[in-house]
Amino acid sequence: MYGGPYLALPLLTGFLRERGIRTSQRDINIEVCNAMLSRDYLSGVADRIREQIAKLQSRRRSTEHDKKKHEELLIYDALSSFIIDHIEQARRALRAEHRRPRSVRKYLKLLDSAGLMISSLYYPSKWAINDSIYTTELTEQALTLEHVVESVYEDDQNVFLEFFRNNLVPTLMDEKRRIVGISVAIQTQMVPAFSLARVIKENQPEVHTTLGGPILPYIEHALMSYPRVFDLFDSAVVGEGEPTLLKLAAYVDGRDVMDSVPNILFLDESKQVRRSERHSAFPIEQQALPDFSDYDLSMYFSGLKTLPYLSARGCYWNRCAFCSINSTYGNVYRELPIERVVAELKMLKKKYGCKYVEFVDEVMSPKRLAKLAEALLARSLEIYWYVLARLEPGFTPEIMHNAYRAGCRLISWGLESGSQRTLDRMEKGTKVVDAGRILKQSHRCGIWNNAFIIIGFPGESKEDLDESLSFVLNNAMYIDSLGHTPFRLERSSRVFDYPEKFGIKIAPYPSTYYNAEYDFADLNPEAFNRSSATEEFSSTIVGHHFYLRNCAGYDTMRIIALMSHSPKLMFRVLQKVEAQRSEIRQKALTSPDRIRYNLKRSVVWTSKFALPTYDSKTLFRLGFDMSTFDCIILPDIFIDCLRESRNLGELGKTLSERRRKGTYERVKSLFKELIRYDFLDIRL
Repeated sequence: MYGGPYLALPLLTGFLRERGIRTSQRDINIEVCNAMLSRDYLSGVADRIREQIAKLQSRRRSTEHDKKKHEELLIYDALSSFIIDHIEQARRALRAEHRRPRSVRKYLKLLDSAGLMISSLYYPSKWAINDSIYTTELTEQALTLEHVVESVYEDDQNVFLEFFRNNLVPTLMDEKRRIVGISVAIQTQMVPAFSLARVIKENQPEVHTTLGGPILPYIEHALMSYPRVFDLFDSAVVGEGEPTLLKLAAYVDGRDVMDSVPNILFLDESKQVRRSERHSAFPIEQQALPDFSDYDLSMYFSGLKTLPYLSARGCYWNRCAFCSINSTYGNVYRELPIERVVAELKMLKKKYGCKYVEFVDEVMSPKRLAKLAEALLARSLEIYWYVLARLEPGFTPEIMHNAYRAGCRLISWGLESGSQRTLDRMEKGTKVVDAGRILKQSHRCGIWNNAFIIIGFPGESKEDLDESLSFVLNNAMYIDSLGHTPFRLERSSRVFDYPEKFGIKIAPYPSTYYNAEYDFADLNPEAFNRSSATEEFSSTIVGHHFYLRNCAGYDTMRIIALMSHSPKLMFRVLQKVEAQRSEIRQKALTSPDRIRYNLKRSVVWTSKFALPTYDSKTLFRLGFDMSTFDCIILPDIFIDCLRESRNLGELGKTLSERRRKGTYERVKSLFKELIRYDFLDIRL
C-alpha cells in the first residue's frame, strides 16, 4: 500500500466518471505517511516527547501506565535525533528505482521506527508502517467493534486523530461533497478509518459517509450486531462496490430510496441495522479502466513505475477448503477478454509511463497465461509483470518460455503442501508430481518462483509435514522464495462452514468480532502444534538459498525490476546473502562463549529466532529492546556486563546492579553507540 496505489479506488473512480458522476479520490495511506514521516513533523514530535517526559517526571505520584509511557518516551527521545537525521535519506532511497530488496527493507525499518516514535506520544498505541500494524490498548485485548469505536474516542491514545483534524480533513472537505467513501483493506486500518469518519462528521455532519473495502464481507455479521458503528457511517458496502455506489449516488441526490441500493447496510427508522437486497456478481464487462489521474505516483515509496491491474474476478477453481475469496467475489468467476486486457495495459503504460504491472487476479490459468503472453508479444508491449497461479499440469515449457519473453518475471505458486494426502484434504485439485516439474521448467525459463506453504492444515500429520519439507528441499534449486505460515481459519472458507467434516472445533467469539481469522481446536488424532511446527520448518530450511520472505507487494516489484535487467546478478546476490544468513544463524547464542563471540561490536547482528526460547525471554526481561527495531540492541554497558558474566544468572545480577544506578542521562547513553553506527545495518 506504500509502494504503489491501492487498486479499488481507481477502479471505482473510473466506473463512476464513465457514468457522469463527479468523483475525486485520495490515497490517505500514502498522504499520511508522507506528511507524518517527514523531518519537519518528526522534529515537532521530538519536542513534544521532551515536554511529556518533563511533565511525567514532575508528578509526585505515577501510575503504572505513566511509568511505562515514561520508559517508552525515554527510548524515543534518545533515538529521535538519529531518526530525524536519516528519515529523508530513507525516503529518497525507497524512491530510487534500482535498489535490492534486502537493502530496501532496512529503510522500511527506519519508517517503522519513525512511526513508533510518533506512537510513543499516544502510548500504548503502536503504528508500524512496514508491518501494517496499528494497535490500541483496547484492540490488543479483543478485536471487537466495541473496542474499535471506544478507541476512536480515546483522544490521548489515538495516533491519527489530531493529524486528521488539523491537517487532513480541512483539505479533504474544502469543497462541498455529498458522499465520502472510506475503503478498509485490512483489520488494522479499522481504528484509523473510523477516526477519519468521526472527524468528517464533526466538520460536516450532513455528508453521507459510507464504509467499504475487501474486509467488509468478513465482518458483515459484526456490523449487523453493533448499530453504534452507524453513528460514524451512514452506510456500509458489502461486496463489489460499483453497482452500490452508483445507486447510492442516486439516493443521496433524492432520485431513489435506500432500499433500492444493493448490497448495503444501513440503520432503518427503528435504529436497527438492515441489509438491502443482495445482487448477483458484478458483470466484469462493465469494469472500467482504472483511473489513477488523481494520484501523484512519485509520492509512493517506490522508484518503480508500477500499477496494479485486475483482469479477472474470483477464482476459476474456487474449491480450496482453506480459501474464503468467494466472500468478496461470490462463486462466479469472470474474466476480461485478453484483447481488452492488452489494449488497456497499453493505454495505462502510455498515460502513466509505467513498465511494471502487478496482476492482482486471484489466479491465472495455464490457458489464460498462454493467451496473455501471445497477445503481449504480438503487440510488442514491453512491460514486466507477475501473476498468481496454481501448479496445474497445463503449464508447459512452451507456455513458460513465451511468458518470460512477454515480460513475466515472477509467479507466486500456491503449492500449499508437498504431501498429496494433505493436498487432497485441502481439495486443492493439484498433484505433487506436477508441482516439481512445473517449478523446474519455470525456473529454467528465467522466471522467479515464489511458493507458498501452509503448515498444520486440519488433519495434517507430522509425516505429511515431513513430506512437504522433503519436497521443498528436493526442489530447493528451483524455488527462489518461500512463504510458509501456519494454517489460518478464515470466515466463509469451507473449513469454517463445515468444521465437523475437517475435524475442528471453532472457538467461541463475540458477535462483534471483526477479524477474518478464528482460533480453533484441531480434534484430529495426528494434530500437532502449528506454531512450533512452523518454527521447526523455518530452522530446517534456513541453510538453503531461499529468499525467506512472503514475496508480496514491495519485495515483489523490486525482484521483478532486478529480474528484468540483471537476473544473473539477482541470483548471485541472493545466494551470497543466504549463505551469510545461514552462517549467522549457526552462531546462535546458546552459551556465554557464543555470546562473547558475537559481541565484538557495540551493535550486534543476530537473529531473534536463532535464540533458544529461554535465552530470548531472559534477554528481553533483562532489558534488551527486541520490540522497537525487531533486533537486539547491545550498547557498551551491556557488553561490559556480558564480559563480566560467566552465565545468564550472573548476567542478570550484573545488569540489575547497573540499572539501579541508572538515571535519565544513563538511559540516553545506552543508545549513544547505536546512534554512532549506521542503524540501518542492523539485521535480523
